[in-house]
Amino acid sequence: MASVASSDPIFASYILATTADVTELLTQTKVHAQYLPIALLSLVHAVRISHATRQLSGGTQSRLRLFQSVVLDLIVLFGGATLVALLLGAPLPILISPVSVVLYSSVHALLFVTGLGDALLYLHAKAGLAADLLLAVVDATCRSEAIATYALTQVRQHPHPAVSQSLFAQLVVGALLSGGVPLLVGIFHLNSPAGLWSFGTPPWLQNPALLLYPDLWGGVVVPIVFLFLTSTAEEPAAPLAFLHGTAFRATTTEVLGHLLPRRPTLFAEKPSGNHGLPYLSQREAKAVSAMVLFAVLAIPIVLRHLAAERPPAVPAPKEGKVTKAKPAKAAKAAKAEPAKATPGASPAKPAPGASAATSTATAASSTPGEAPAPRKRGRPKKLP
Repeated sequence: MASVASSDPIFASYILATTADVTELLTQTKVHAQYLPIALLSLVHAVRISHATRQLSGGTQSRLRLFQSVVLDLIVLFGGATLVALLLGAPLPILISPVSVVLYSSVHALLFVTGLGDALLYLHAKAGLAADLLLAVVDATCRSEAIATYALTQVRQHPHPAVSQSLFAQLVVGALLSGGVPLLVGIFHLNSPAGLWSFGTPPWLQNPALLLYPDLWGGVVVPIVFLFLTSTAEEPAAPLAFLHGTAFRATTTEVLGHLLPRRPTLFAEKPSGNHGLPYLSQREAKAVSAMVLFAVLAIPIVLRHLAAERPPAVPAPKEGKVTKAKPAKAAKAAKAEPAKATPGASPAKPAPGASAATSTATAASSTPGEAPAPRKRGRPKKLP
């Protein structure tokens, strides 16, 4: 019987393994092995970053020139990773990634000059929800991969044990790598369509409710999910060691056992009571993290579209409130309704040229039961 290492996971999933295979295929497959040795996923992500840059600068209303737009594209690409590097004292990513600088700058400049960037904005506006969900898939896949391979690795390799063993540090770097760019946008006002960037007090500092956006908090959830699925109870000072208690591990293993198949060779050699093993392999845990991050990003998108499609509610009139009729309708109704005569009095005919108000006053001043006195013609007599 094959030997099983102590780090082998307890569970395996065909769906998760297939998802991990597709991600690795997109990461390793080149556009052209000789002339364009660029991974397909990197090219797709470069187009995504360029599109996000155009949206940030005002879309079709943007007045940024080519060079400033390329600089903004690099800020969107390296902004979160730069914040992580500054916190951990690591080299800045833009200094050690010249290939990424050339690739993302070239793709953005090509889309900018040819007008394909404007075409993508038009298609995004037409597609609506489908385009937003597709972009969320790309964001979730790339961000979860970056958090698992770069951010968490930087924390674990930190020379200071207070940082390398800190769960809080891993949550912070995950949040900054996923949602750090909007923080920089607020500080430097990078969303100005005119390109008038300036350093000032960010709006999220005056209104903390602006920090409740899914990109930031999705980056907090990913490290928790990934570390929980891949860490073992035997690891010294594991960040999630409090979740590896015997009772909790046994309950979690039983719940996951109904959802995921267990590895037969593992449980043939090791009893199920050994709960110190990781639940999933790292590649399958990345797939789960990407799915969780996609859910965090997609739920607000769907709710926003549903709210936009809902017709606005018309407020009902309050009880006892008389609705004012329009002047034209009121005059028409008054003309159509016959005048009510006084009981026992004959209706008085208005004199030629007299107004309706004069005739109404004459009829009202007549004595009940008597006809109104005829009006004398001629000039009035002068008083002596």
